[in-house]
Amino acid sequence: MALGATCAIASLGAATAAGQVATAVEYYYADWDHYFVTSLPSEIAVLDGGAFGGVWKRTGQSFTVCSQAVGQALPTCRFLSTCGGSANDYFFVGAKH
Repeated sequence: MALGATCAIASLGAATAAGQVATAVEYYYADWDHYFVTSLPSEIAVLDGGAFGGVWKRTGQSFTVCSQAVGQALPTCRFLSTCGGSANDYFFVGAKH
């Protein structure tokens, strides 16, 4: 699942000027001691709306990401690993292809 693009510092200004930025929001689930980050508006709305019993809470941390590839920005994908039983892990990978 695509998260957005990892912005190189030089690309962030161009992306901002082009309106191609989003805000990534960090969430925390205390029982699992896990964090989750997303910039997808649909996921943010679901988590803020109390999905999954309302256990995922905003940490107050967020950062700007490129919503589309711009300049030196690399597309970034999010992968889910379910090997940990009930606690899942996500991995973020930037790729040039």
